[in-house]
Amino acid sequence: MTPMPSPITRNPAPTPRPPGGANTQRRKIWNAMRIQGAFSLDDLAGAVLDGAETARHPENSIRNYLYTLAATGYLTKTKRRRKSEPPRWLLTRNTGPHAPIPRPNGDAWDPNEARLYLREDRHA
Repeated sequence: MTPMPSPITRNPAPTPRPPGGANTQRRKIWNAMRIQGAFSLDDLAGAVLDGAETARHPENSIRNYLYTLAATGYLTKTKRRRKSEPPRWLLTRNTGPHAPIPRPNGDAWDPNEARLYLREDRHA
């Protein structure tokens, strides 16, 4: 008589695919933010960009993503110690491993919480 496989190993659930694919630039940026906690645009560019980007100015997509996350309450801009320093950001809403997805109107969909965060100027 053949032993019955355990219910745990018989039909393992498939691993859900992360929103936006496995290694999108947005996902890399989000992971770098979660690891670093506080960072500048240059910090993220150094951690994310590898030279294989096809865009003419790939740091612009990082900048746009930073502004969207700041407008929806994920990031806070810290005070500069010197005016010559680039702005630094602090991740204040770390909701989980999946990167928030910017919407065309400036809001952000959070797949970790299945929630839409509105731009702060739209709260009223």
